[in-house]
Amino acid sequence: MRAFELIYEASVFSRGTYSYGHKVKIATNSAKGKSLLQAVQQQIPDFGPEEVLTWVENPSEDSTTVIFGKATGNERYFQRGSGETIIIQGSDKSIESGLNHAGEAIKFNKGDIAEGVLGAAITAKLIKRGSDRIGDISPDDVKNVLSAAMAKSNDTLVYEVNDKNSQISDKIVFSVKLTGPSLQIIGDKEQWPKFESLFGSSSHYANTADAERYSDYFYKNGKADEVYITSDGLSGQKSRKTDVSVIVKDPATGKTRNLKNVDISLKADSKQFGQIGTGGLSGGYDKWMQSAKRLFEPFGITMDDVAAKGAKKDIVTFFKAAYIQAGEKLNQELAGSNIKNETTFVEKVADVIFQQATLKVPNVRIVNLEKGESSIHSFASLKQRMLSANVNLTAGTSIGRSGYPTITIADSTSGKVLVKIRYFSTKLGDKSAHVFEKGPLLHDLTMLTKDKTKIKPTAPVEKPPANQAQTAQQPQQSKI
Repeated sequence: MRAFELIYEASVFSRGTYSYGHKVKIATNSAKGKSLLQAVQQQIPDFGPEEVLTWVENPSEDSTTVIFGKATGNERYFQRGSGETIIIQGSDKSIESGLNHAGEAIKFNKGDIAEGVLGAAITAKLIKRGSDRIGDISPDDVKNVLSAAMAKSNDTLVYEVNDKNSQISDKIVFSVKLTGPSLQIIGDKEQWPKFESLFGSSSHYANTADAERYSDYFYKNGKADEVYITSDGLSGQKSRKTDVSVIVKDPATGKTRNLKNVDISLKADSKQFGQIGTGGLSGGYDKWMQSAKRLFEPFGITMDDVAAKGAKKDIVTFFKAAYIQAGEKLNQELAGSNIKNETTFVEKVADVIFQQATLKVPNVRIVNLEKGESSIHSFASLKQRMLSANVNLTAGTSIGRSGYPTITIADSTSGKVLVKIRYFSTKLGDKSAHVFEKGPLLHDLTMLTKDKTKIKPTAPVEKPPANQAQTAQQPQQSKI
């Protein structure tokens, strides 16, 4: 699940941000875009899918009408490079759904891009065979896999690679499922310098102990495996935490299983790990109150009605007062509490963090990709780690320059921040959420550190029959 990273397709009309002269392309990487392209080419056979169109106020004399979606009487005009105008009839929502921004105006989600890059890195690691063990991969290895995947019409790449000293082959399948703008950016090599550091940090992750362990196991287990790596930025965004999944299939039985400890929730240069909805700009007092209770009462406090002036009409005024109330009550819980009560509070804080970070799926690991390196975080034993560290928690409320509130929970002994909960809104104020941000203390408490030189096999190596053992061969890459 994305932590409040919103993607808009070419929201040319509905956002009110763009004006005549804005450039777009047909979104050939989405179902709606393909339908629009088909409709245009039926009327204009020489129209190319990569053509850049300019949104104009009025059509030229040389124009062609294209009907897209239900007839609403609405028309939008787009000028080709030749000067011809395409008149698209349909609702604004339908027309937008078939377009992407073009040129510098393309808006993409770095988190989505990171999913595709990390999936390519895991794939590159699994196919790095041919010597005594799986080798380290480089950023160039990641780029090669990603380039090959994006060259496929269905964005799915299949490799067949031999096991060590065996003719038995494993099938490695890599799929990329991203939103239109992100897929457009990641499929254009000229755009890669915009996220160059992700290639370094993703290869850094793929060379960690976890990735080394499972890659080496598949290389040496002497049996045929099918491994499916999926970078999924499309499905189940609100109901799942995993952004990159690895599923193993036994070709003999057809049974599948998720690869242990490789359910990845990915963060690219981001401290966010969770969010709760606010009820929306027009939700009104009752929904805002429900949101405040859902946000703060799991910490063990009870939220009273927010009576601040203007709180019933303005969402920011409401949550500013709600955050101040919650901060005061949290500190009341902490002030002068005995060891038992404080332990209970620490446990509640840990439970809230665990819920937000994992949606209560204990095997989910958060992978941070930042500045060319990676770190891996597990929240499964957070409660025990917090109690063992004897954290002495305190809470404080602050109001930023934007007028938005933040609650900071920190360890009063070390001064390190555990977690920040802040109200966040888009510039237009039409979308908002309460976001959870990882502080340095939470980063330290959840980070997994492993010595790569002391890797133990995850399962006994199954030796192939004697008549199958042969000298290892080089990978047969891109064998479809």
